[in-house]
Amino acid sequence: MKIKEIKAKSIITKSGLPDSDFVINPYVGCQHGCIYCLDGETLILMADGTTKLLRDLKVGDKIYGVRKDENTGYYYYEVTEVLAHWRTRKPAIKIIMDGGIEIVCSSDHRWFSTRGWKYTLGRMSGRLRRPYLTKNNAVHGIGKLITTPQESDLYMKGYLSGIIRGDGLLKSYDYSGRRRNKDIQYQFRLALIDKDAVIRAHNYLNKFGIKTNWFKFKISDGARVDGIRINSKSSYRRIKKLIEFTSESEYLRGFAAGIFDAEGTGGSDSSTIRILNTNAQLLEFTKKSLRNFGFHIVDDKPNKSTNCKTIRIRGGLGEYIRFFQITNPAIKRKMVLKGKQVKNSFKVKEIINLRELREMYDITTGTGTFIANGLVSHNCYARFMKRFTDHHEPWGEFLDVKINAADLIPKKQKEIEKYKGKSITISSVTDPYQPAEKKYQLMRGILKNLIPLEPNLCILTKSDLVLRDIDLFKSFKKLVAGVSLSLLDDNLRKEVEPFASSVERRINAVKELKKAGISTFIFISPMFPELTDWKEIILKTKNFVDEFWFEDLSVKRANWGDIKEWLADRHPKLLKRYGEIYFPERRDWYDMYLKNMEQQIRLFCEENKVNFTIYFHHQKSLA
Repeated sequence: MKIKEIKAKSIITKSGLPDSDFVINPYVGCQHGCIYCLDGETLILMADGTTKLLRDLKVGDKIYGVRKDENTGYYYYEVTEVLAHWRTRKPAIKIIMDGGIEIVCSSDHRWFSTRGWKYTLGRMSGRLRRPYLTKNNAVHGIGKLITTPQESDLYMKGYLSGIIRGDGLLKSYDYSGRRRNKDIQYQFRLALIDKDAVIRAHNYLNKFGIKTNWFKFKISDGARVDGIRINSKSSYRRIKKLIEFTSESEYLRGFAAGIFDAEGTGGSDSSTIRILNTNAQLLEFTKKSLRNFGFHIVDDKPNKSTNCKTIRIRGGLGEYIRFFQITNPAIKRKMVLKGKQVKNSFKVKEIINLRELREMYDITTGTGTFIANGLVSHNCYARFMKRFTDHHEPWGEFLDVKINAADLIPKKQKEIEKYKGKSITISSVTDPYQPAEKKYQLMRGILKNLIPLEPNLCILTKSDLVLRDIDLFKSFKKLVAGVSLSLLDDNLRKEVEPFASSVERRINAVKELKKAGISTFIFISPMFPELTDWKEIILKTKNFVDEFWFEDLSVKRANWGDIKEWLADRHPKLLKRYGEIYFPERRDWYDMYLKNMEQQIRLFCEENKVNFTIYFHHQKSLA
């Protein structure tokens, strides 16, 4: 295994897991062997509204995904983090949608359609029976994404023109005859609450050889904001020359970004771009700039009390996102997509088998979703920590160690309050106590720095190394620790988890945790039909386990090809049985199998008076 030390940008991320507000993953290394893949040229919607190619994403990047509100059942856009990124080769399928959207993906990729999550390809019956896309379906999304252009010299000039004309001061003052015969003062000043825009203007001016000075500017409410200024005649004239109007497209693109940073709003309650100003000539040039890129502009009713006029871009969410992708303003907070309901959808026009292998990529994110070429897409995220192998696929032969993980835990009181009392799971897509932890001891630092947050902490592992940190566990008022366990036969365990702790060592770890006064659980996951002796696991451990969790082996999310190959090699007699369970002739048979299994678990747990939680299909069923 190739181990690399990295410095992460953040360590506590929002969770998509049941009963967990946040997750911490000290390592990057996922062993799912996921089958959901997309072409590397796929555009991904970043958190700042720009786009990046899927192949160029990096772990730690902030992007947009969606999350389901369990109360309403609706999905909403949310910023999430890239937790893992890898490549593979798959047969390529092209999907052509309304709205000019095209995307190349694997047959197993899943899309959020208006009728639920669906695979790219599937069948009505047989082994590949599963929900799949047809021409009768529409897929949710925001609309066609475009590559955000690079910042050219003309773009920079346009940006400076927009922001200086919109919110800057560039003026000369003639005081001749007062102190001396000729006394003309030249002033340039730009100060905004959002420092990012001022920094960009400062850097652009510097690129054109105009040096500015930083200062603190007092605004109307008495607060001081950062600004830049200069008062030389030569600089004044050079700036005036630099921002002269021109009709070149790149200049217009930059101007739209600059005037938006100066005078625009993104709409906190609606996906609407508005730009306001009292200068009618400036607004007309803004309209010209936007119309150059095909935007439909309308005038809002003027504000009579301020004599301020407002223009607005029409077209809904698709045009809203397109504005940010084309113009790329500096003030990212104005791009408000988080929390907006997923509504728009685009009809499938054609699905084409390209009959060729292509290099493809996939990612793991905190929400289990991302926006691919404008469509809501699923990724390989193990929604409830489902791991049945440690090093199963080639891409899983690496491990990134977040050596600065402990330092990223909030220490300032204001930041601590955000997480205080919240539920945090360690970990969701990796094992916090995998072998590398013996050397790096990341968990020691993480746990020490988490104590002031007073979280409701959940620790899940496959390793008895967890016992090392019992002393720190006792510092938490609310902490539960446990292990995942699929099989009691250690020879079977070695077939699917060759590098994890033995069954005996895992069970002993839970026993020792309980002796130390720690609340414990055993996560029986994944449950391999005919192989997972879950009843025996309960009987053997119930005296020192506070709760048992159950999760089925979901072939929709696991690598069926690898499982099938494993069964054929080691357990050929079970191959037919697995086919009957996961690919039955009738669609309702699998549901009947799960309901029967759930009933067995309920009865057995109630008879043995043990606490339990069932996670089948990732729909929580409480005892």
